[in-house]
Amino acid sequence: MTGTMVNPRKKLRNEVQLWLKNVENLTNEVGSIENEIIEKGKCMKCCFPNCFSRYKLGKRLAQFAKEVNELKMRGVFQHGVFVNMLLDTGMIMPTTNLICKITPMKVLDEVWECLMDVNINRIGVYGMGGVGKTTTMMHMNNLLNESQLFENVIWVTASKTCNLEQLQTDIARSVNLDLSHEPNLIRRSTMLWRWSLGSQDTSQGAKFEEITSLPQLANLGLSFEDPYSFNSYVRSRHWQMLRSYHIGIGFLSSFSPISIDTCSVEIQGCNLSANDNFIELPNNTQQLALQGCHDIDILSKVSALSNLTNLKECHVSRCNGLEHITLAEEDSFPSLDKLILRKLHNLRSICDGTMVTGVFSSLRTLHVLNCNNVINLFSFGMIKCLENLEEIEVWNSRLIEEIIEGEEVGGVFPVITIPRLRRMYFSALPELKCISNCLFICNSLVSIDVWDCGKLKKLPFSATNKPSSLKHITGSKQWWDCLDWDESSAKTCLQPFFKEDK
Repeated sequence: MTGTMVNPRKKLRNEVQLWLKNVENLTNEVGSIENEIIEKGKCMKCCFPNCFSRYKLGKRLAQFAKEVNELKMRGVFQHGVFVNMLLDTGMIMPTTNLICKITPMKVLDEVWECLMDVNINRIGVYGMGGVGKTTTMMHMNNLLNESQLFENVIWVTASKTCNLEQLQTDIARSVNLDLSHEPNLIRRSTMLWRWSLGSQDTSQGAKFEEITSLPQLANLGLSFEDPYSFNSYVRSRHWQMLRSYHIGIGFLSSFSPISIDTCSVEIQGCNLSANDNFIELPNNTQQLALQGCHDIDILSKVSALSNLTNLKECHVSRCNGLEHITLAEEDSFPSLDKLILRKLHNLRSICDGTMVTGVFSSLRTLHVLNCNNVINLFSFGMIKCLENLEEIEVWNSRLIEEIIEGEEVGGVFPVITIPRLRRMYFSALPELKCISNCLFICNSLVSIDVWDCGKLKKLPFSATNKPSSLKHITGSKQWWDCLDWDESSAKTCLQPFFKEDK
């Protein structure tokens, strides 16, 4: 492959160049062996073959043959042979002539007018394949470079299967910015943003003044290094001007990918209310993730401090001081739709006391994982408040004995109605003895999955109150055969829905 065979606007990939170099070296070595055969292949005045020399040369040829085969196998390049060189800043691109082509010229004029309008910061050109979108934008690239109206004009291709990290790398490469040392996507975007503002120091993140001085900023992803800088931003109320944000302290990872038009906050490894210096949260926060915040004992205190009435999703993990989610008679999370609790080793209950009607009334999904101090997940009074609950999932919590604690009334356990419950999933609960001593009425229930719950001997259904929407009960056959039934007809009624875990 010679230089004249390579498109001047493309560059051989590094691995291809290395492969070609190895091919060249091997070719030279094989040539040298041919010379050795001619010079040393005979002895005794060239009358008879030199057997010893030929033996050594034969071994070397066998080794070369092996290396040739290996090179052939490595000669298939998954990502192609060339790298597109159009990423260089200010490059004039080859284009076709647009003279007498009315539609492309009109589009070009419209795009130019939009570019010259300071109130427009994003332009989209769309249409069917082959109508000339790329050609038009290549002409625009050339016009912008020739006009010198902008300090930098870059061309980056984002395919349908575009990877955000690769796109950031392509943009950075086009402006001679090195992002290879920074794996965090949020920090990488901050470094690119700072470059766009003309800052030369991209190693320290964005300045607070720079963020709040951008009137057209609609979406923001930003990680703060400490509570002081985070609180300063929240108090600025700049977040009120945003359509969506994903901000926090520490590495932002809980909400990925980030939901469009959602306001998310993540706090990691910080005390939330130590020494009266509490962390303030935007009051329009919709998603909240707390990890390693050990000073908080009741989660509803966070809501009380920041008035999180719009909170819809909450993830709490590794907060070792947390004992309860809320107190009785508190309605701290009126909009909460999803609650995920992970590795809360001192969590004792969801609610401390008897809940009043309306508390957690919007909750639809509850996941509890590795919470090893909980014995009863719900009280009888609490479950009556969860009228919209659709999914319960409990994993690896070694002390849980009962999901819903039953209360006898006149020596009889009452019936529990959970009208919208669709799914129950229980796994690795070694002490779980029953889901509840009360009978369930939950006609929306679709599935029950039970894994490694050896002491669970009873299901809260009878032959007359079988869920009308039930599709399957999954577990081991041994577990199913050992279940106790108040009436044999209940097992007969539910047997068709059992699916053995294999």
